[in-house]
Amino acid sequence: MIDRNQKPPSTKIEELRRSLRQMAQELGPEARLPPVREMCELFSTSRVTLREALALLFTEQILYSKAREGIFVSPRIRHKSIAVLFDASIFTMRGLSPFWSSLWVLFTQEALRRQQFKEETCSFHHIMPTADFFHSLPEPIIQMFLEQRVHGVLAVGLGTPSSEWLLKQALPCISFAAGGHWIVKLDMAALTRQATQALVEQGCRRIGIWQQNLQRIIYEDITTYETFQGMKEVLEEKNMHLYPQFARILQLPLATNNPHKAMTFQEQGYQLAKDVFSRPPEERPDGLIICDEMLTDGALVAMQQMGIEPERDIKIATHANMYSPILFGHTARMLVFEFDPLELVQTMFSLLDMLMSGQKPTTRVINLLPRYAQ
Repeated sequence: MIDRNQKPPSTKIEELRRSLRQMAQELGPEARLPPVREMCELFSTSRVTLREALALLFTEQILYSKAREGIFVSPRIRHKSIAVLFDASIFTMRGLSPFWSSLWVLFTQEALRRQQFKEETCSFHHIMPTADFFHSLPEPIIQMFLEQRVHGVLAVGLGTPSSEWLLKQALPCISFAAGGHWIVKLDMAALTRQATQALVEQGCRRIGIWQQNLQRIIYEDITTYETFQGMKEVLEEKNMHLYPQFARILQLPLATNNPHKAMTFQEQGYQLAKDVFSRPPEERPDGLIICDEMLTDGALVAMQQMGIEPERDIKIATHANMYSPILFGHTARMLVFEFDPLELVQTMFSLLDMLMSGQKPTTRVINLLPRYAQ
C-alpha cells in the first residue's frame, strides 16, 4: 500500500535519476551522454547504482541506448504529459447543469487541439469517490505521480485532502471547484454585483437572492457567501435596505443519504418559487438574483403555473452558462449573466503552461468574470 501522505523516500538511485534527468534536459533530444565510466566519476557513484537509475529512465523513455554506440537522450525529452483529474461523482448527480459534461468535452477538445502544435499529451481520469471520500485518489494515479510520469495536473472538483496530496508532490497543478495552490474560479461576487446594479436600475427595491451550495459541507448562513457579499456591497453603496429574509440557500442534490430521493436544483427552484410567490406582494421580493440556471429553470415553471410573469411581476437576474440550452426561450424576459466554459478550460491550460515553464501567475486565485448577455 502506498503512503499517500509522504513523498517516496529519497535514495541514492532516486537522486541519481533526478540528476540524469536534468542532464538529459540540458543536453537536448538525441544528444549522447558521457560514457558510463565518466558518469560514475561525475556523480560519484557505482556502476550498479548508475545502471539501476538508467534503467528507470529507459522505462520512462527519457533515455535510450544504441548497441556499441552509447546512451542517448530521447527525442521526446521535451514532451510534456498532463493529467486531467475529474471528480466523477459530478456526473451521478440528478439534474445538475450540463455545464459539467460540456466542460469535460471542452477539456478533451482543447487537449486534441494542443497536440497539433505542442509536444504534449493529456491523459484523462475520472476519480470516483470511495468510502474514504476525501482521500480517494486511486493507487494507479498515485503511482503515476510518484514515478514522475506527469509534468502537470488540471484538477476539477477534487476533495481538499486529495488536492493537498498533489501539492506535496511539487507538481504544477491548476484547480477548479477544488482546493489547491493555484485556482481558477467563476467570480460569482462580480455576477451578483452586476446583477444587483442592473435590478436597481430597473427600479427594484426589495431584492432577493437564491444561492446554490455546491459544497458537501452545509453552510446555513447565506451571509458568508461571496454572492451575498457582492449584492450587499452595491446596496450599501446606494444606501438601500438589505432584505436577508429574501435570501435562500439550496443544497447540493447529493445532500441526503439517498441521492435518488434528493431534490434536484430544478425541483428546489420550483418548490421555492411556489412558496415565495404564493405570499402577498409586500412579503416577497420585487427583484430576484438566481445564482444557478437550473434553479431558474425550475422557478420559471412554477411561475408560469401561478400566472407570475417575469419582467412584469418580478425582475429576474440569473446566472447562465454560455451555449447552455437550459434557459432557451426565456432569456428575453430576464437579465442574463453568462460564464464561458471554454474560457475556463483555456485559462487553466494557459496557467499550467506558465507553471511548467517555471513562471508563476501574478495571483494565486484567478477569477473569471461574467458577461452580460444582451
